[in-house]
Amino acid sequence: MVSCSPFAALFGVLFAEKQEAAFSCYRMVQAIGLATAFGYSYVLCIETKLYIMGSFLLVGLLLYGVIEYRLHLTRKQIEGTVVL
Repeated sequence: MVSCSPFAALFGVLFAEKQEAAFSCYRMVQAIGLATAFGYSYVLCIETKLYIMGSFLLVGLLLYGVIEYRLHLTRKQIEGTVVL
């Protein structure tokens, strides 16, 4: 998959202390998503599947924005502290 590399890099940055647990959770969620998509592939029509995929895309983009904003605030807070 082409999109795995950016996600792996993002997980490596976000969970630098607990990389092993983060990557195992990432792979588990990926496997559950693939199994779910396979499960409903014969039941739902293409239009419904596109709506489901689009809604997950929007939720993912929204949550990615939240993560970036929280990282920005954390970096700003770290830069504001003075180390003696």
